[in-house]
Amino acid sequence: MLTVPLNPGFSSLNLAQAVLIIGYEWFTSAAAAPPESLRRGGSRPASKEELLNFFEHLEEELVRNGFLRNRESRPSMVRNLRSLFQRAQCTEQELRTLHGVVTAFAGPRERKDEVSFTEHGE
Repeated sequence: MLTVPLNPGFSSLNLAQAVLIIGYEWFTSAAAAPPESLRRGGSRPASKEELLNFFEHLEEELVRNGFLRNRESRPSMVRNLRSLFQRAQCTEQELRTLHGVVTAFAGPRERKDEVSFTEHGE
């Protein structure tokens, strides 16, 4: 049973008013929800340097593969991608995985220190 302090001259409530008061009191008396905790699988949060390194890698491959070809929209697209990954609060292991994904999608690439035989006509 509930008791609601009302003005004695107007002590009756219609159903909607009663539901509203009960809902409000229930809402305000509820305990605060525990803070959200992310399971990180034993991996530490990625450092700013690691995140910036990932951005550099991602943006380099997106330019190389033509995704960021439009110079006018490039800054907003880069900003959107960076915001997305910053909100994700990646761990260092997740960033390593994302580096691998970017590399896999980019396809094989000749390393700078490798020289192909076809370049020298051999």
